Amino acid sequence: MILKEITEFSQQLHLEINSLLSQLTEHKINFTKSNLLSIINSETSILLGAFEGTKLIGILTLIIYQIPTGFCGRIEDVVVDTKFRGKGIGKMLSLEAIKRGKELNLDKIYLTSNPNRIIANQLYQKIGFQLGKTNSYFYTYKK
Repeated sequence: MILKEITEFSQQLHLEINSLLSQLTEHKINFTKSNLLSIINSETSILLGAFEGTKLIGILTLIIYQIPTGFCGRIEDVVVDTKFRGKGIGKMLSLEAIKRGKELNLDKIYLTSNPNRIIANQLYQKIGFQLGKTNSYFYTYKK
């Protein structure tokens, strides 16, 4: 298994990311070729992939942003293929994101995780993330 930043588009990769995203949430996600190209070409997003041979088996996105209170990162959409869970792949992806953040001189990296994802939450705390004391909100635009 190898970890690497995803920097080029392929149709196969796009299909494999969509397959992983379908395992992340029960909601239908319309992740298009244009969406993937936007992430790959962004200077503020790092899309990390875990590969078994040529097959993509896990992803993590690290978003980088400057706010008045610091230079921050945010981890989003961490998912490992169900067939490969329990092998430390999520941990490796998360540690790679932490390493990249340090190289970029970030002040903090934030992430959210559903409280029902007990194993994931235990992992994040084990590798150094602290449980915040804020409520997390989102606003959804009607389309």
